Amino acid sequence: MRERRDRRVCDKIGRWIRKLFWVAVLVVPVMAAAANRAEAGKGADERDFEASRVFDYANLFRQEEAERLQKEAVRLREELKAEFIVLTIEDAKGLTAKENADEFYFSQGFGQSFDESGAVVLLDMDNREIYLGTYGIMIRVITDQRLETVLNAAWSDAADGDYASAALVMLGECERYVHQGIVAGQYNYNQETGRIEVYHTIRWYEACVAAAVSALIAGMVCLGVCRRYRMQGRDKREDRLAYQDSNYVQIQSSSDQLLHTAVHHTVIPRNHHSSGRSSGGSSSRRSTTHSHNGHRAGGGGRRF
Repeated sequence: MRERRDRRVCDKIGRWIRKLFWVAVLVVPVMAAAANRAEAGKGADERDFEASRVFDYANLFRQEEAERLQKEAVRLREELKAEFIVLTIEDAKGLTAKENADEFYFSQGFGQSFDESGAVVLLDMDNREIYLGTYGIMIRVITDQRLETVLNAAWSDAADGDYASAALVMLGECERYVHQGIVAGQYNYNQETGRIEVYHTIRWYEACVAAAVSALIAGMVCLGVCRRYRMQGRDKREDRLAYQDSNYVQIQSSSDQLLHTAVHHTVIPRNHHSSGRSSGGSSSRRSTTHSHNGHRAGGGGRRF
């Protein structure tokens, strides 16, 4: 009886082991496949966002228009080594176009590549404004005067509702100015602190000319000194005395008398206009900048 009871217990245990085995064989792979699909889907979404350069949150573009803008932005990124983002928004959430462009560019990590160099083409449907945000080296490329040209070129398309064309025009103008390069004497003007930073660059031929001129002047000075103080054909003792006499210095006391003083006061007017766009009389060499969460940014916009 005891042996029979032990055999039944062993049979039950064996049947449970076989059931667990088949469950492991059939269910676990299915669950693993589902988990892999979910992880792959999540990774694809993240990769799609990272690869995207067009973010049409206001649904302004048709599919073919968005694809064309995407291809253009990716091409400019590869060729010009800077980020180019096209962004549309329906709800500004109480922010200005400048604040939305800067926040999107840096919060989404686009400023982590190319030393923060890039541009954001923003179509703000809430504030009815086209805006071009510039960052990194693009700040120096797009001066205030060039910015006005970009906005002039795109404004009519935006006003007519051809938003894709407006964005393409702004991207094209940015590319044109990058190829033209930074204008001579360009400088950044921080509108918050008043600080000016001049862009200095020396071309190879300028460096060669400067080195040649410096060497020539130095050689002429050394030759003149040698000719003046050489000790040939005369007694060395007399030459030393002559040298000492020629370096005699007599110091005389003198005093200055202050006659009168005049102080002139001039009031310097400040521009308190904060629309985010540059003035019509902007300098062709100046790029107006501001700060955003510790980053430097430039750009401006225009309402349509």
